[in-house]
Amino acid sequence: MTTVLFFPDKLTKKIFIKNKEIIFFDSYGFYKYDNNKKPRSLFVPSIDQKNFDIFKNFSEVELITTIRSWGPVLSREIDRGDQFELEIRNILIKFYEISSFLIRERVNLVIMFTASPHHISSLLFDLACRKNKIKLIYLENLNSILNDSPNLLVPFLHNNKFMERKALNINLSNFDISNELNKIIKNLELWGKTKSIKIPHVDEYFYSKNYLLSSVRIFIHYFYLKLRRMLNFLPKKYFDFEEYSVLTYLKQTFSQYKSIVYYKNKFSSSFSIKKNDKKKLLIVANYQPEGTSYPEGKENNNHIDIISKIRRKGYKDIIYYKEHYDSQFFYLDVIQSTKVGIARSEKYYQDLEKLGCKFLPFNFSLQNKEYRDNFLPITICGTIAVERSLLGYSTIYCGYPWYKGLPGTHHIDNIDLKKINKKIFKKDIKLKKNSFNFLKKLINNKTIVNYPGTGGVKKMISNKNEKEYKNKVLKIINLFDDK
Repeated sequence: MTTVLFFPDKLTKKIFIKNKEIIFFDSYGFYKYDNNKKPRSLFVPSIDQKNFDIFKNFSEVELITTIRSWGPVLSREIDRGDQFELEIRNILIKFYEISSFLIRERVNLVIMFTASPHHISSLLFDLACRKNKIKLIYLENLNSILNDSPNLLVPFLHNNKFMERKALNINLSNFDISNELNKIIKNLELWGKTKSIKIPHVDEYFYSKNYLLSSVRIFIHYFYLKLRRMLNFLPKKYFDFEEYSVLTYLKQTFSQYKSIVYYKNKFSSSFSIKKNDKKKLLIVANYQPEGTSYPEGKENNNHIDIISKIRRKGYKDIIYYKEHYDSQFFYLDVIQSTKVGIARSEKYYQDLEKLGCKFLPFNFSLQNKEYRDNFLPITICGTIAVERSLLGYSTIYCGYPWYKGLPGTHHIDNIDLKKINKKIFKKDIKLKKNSFNFLKKLINNKTIVNYPGTGGVKKMISNKNEKEYKNKVLKIINLFDDK
């Protein structure tokens, strides 16, 4: 049987380049080991023109419906709404091509070098694997799920049902998360003394929050890329979807700028809590567009939809809304244009006001002790739920997060918002202990050293780490070897 490494980095490719049972797949197609030529030859997935049996296995109506549900990602990557129908069919054909490739190469396992399928390419590959009943492993950077953790990877096994996942239950290391959890709790207790907080972004430039300078940088970066493609300096990609024009990037940035100005003019900088105030619901907005909203949020990926659901469930009081601090960034290293203008506009905030929302400052800290007992936060899949759980507090979540089942977390569909039980606002020492143990059981001994720096973090270069990383990846592959 064969294993596919989806978008592996250069270091991983170097380690496994001569392994005949491993295929690399990236933007340009797939690379197979070739005895007669160079170590790897590039191939492009294709449909067998003499045998169209692949079409008998799947319903095109069902596939199109699924692809349409990827709306948040389609709008993030495809320009021009008038081309959407054509691009959806482009994706459909690629589904058949990739499925043909998976069957032809007898693939039984795919390891995705990303935390979740949050691009069209990974969504498409994920869909093809699930439809063909191929095991999927996603490599999650521990630091992205627990702030300031060691540079380790947690392999998550995804089931046939979209975004249903769990940490791979296999002993990969001697790592114990206890010290990290205690450190997080200590930091959260320190933050409890302040009413505002800012954590610097690792990819932030001095001009990242400056609209004019970021716009100039965006123009230069994307104009240069377009020019290189026009002059054929860049090879043709297999995933060849209609990319944004330079003008679209600039229009998005302007929309984001106007939304930030509007939000700042509307939030209350002197917010305070009085002793007899009613308990409050707070939308802790996710950074968007991002994988923690979609695909992890699935049908609950939009805050307007979520607030509409809250109103439908009978909640009539004010709903407080706190925008994600990083929504102020226009341009960051690694991702370049943040594309926040896809998800934020003046009209977006005006619609929130129509739904009875009031805004809080960007740097408002729910970790402040004064606020912890008075707000019940609602997140799509944010790690604020993990932080509060470690302190003994509850949180409502709306999607399908990696921490599903964590004590103190309640899915929005399973909670009565018309008559909220006041106990849910109170600190619970037992919950705190149970949360600690839940995370230990979930992560302990299930990590891999992040030798190649997957997730845009520092590479852990050493001979020891290389050997350990290679052995652990092979251990995962052997676990699913059906020979």
